[in-house]
Amino acid sequence: TGILPQALPTAWQDNKTTALSIATALSQQAGLNLPWVTVREAIAGALQARFVELDKGSGPWPCDVSGAKSVKLVVAQVPGGGGTDGKGSGVRETPGVYVTEADLEPSEVQDLGEAIPKLLGITAASDTPLRFHVRIEAGAEKKPAAEDSVKKLNAELKKIKGRLDLR
Repeated sequence: TGILPQALPTAWQDNKTTALSIATALSQQAGLNLPWVTVREAIAGALQARFVELDKGSGPWPCDVSGAKSVKLVVAQVPGGGGTDGKGSGVRETPGVYVTEADLEPSEVQDLGEAIPKLLGITAASDTPLRFHVRIEAGAEKKPAAEDSVKKLNAELKKIKGRLDLR
């Protein structure tokens, strides 16, 4: 919450900011240049907690400090345009729904796949729905994916689920 407009008003304008603005404002607040890894972890935590979200047209996240200027963030809104949670934080909230997200290495995706039967067993015992949302990214700002690789990746992804299509 330390990067939200209420805590860091100099970084925000109309509930929008960039990762670089947050880094600059946090460093000014601390009275020293904070390491990018510290700022990146704060932003990642706010994204994971759904306090903020990437704005349309944002650069890729996570990024190194050179890409911070292109990472555009907005205060997260409650689904249905309901504004904030009454505390001014703009937290997206659905009562009874718990969410987590992380960037996973290929081996960690494999570990998750192996853990699915156990996860399903836990949720089945309490009749709790369990859903998975997957985002796959190929390429990076400084190393864009080759078109022929994207075509090959799409062919493989369609075998898993027809709607998986890198664009």
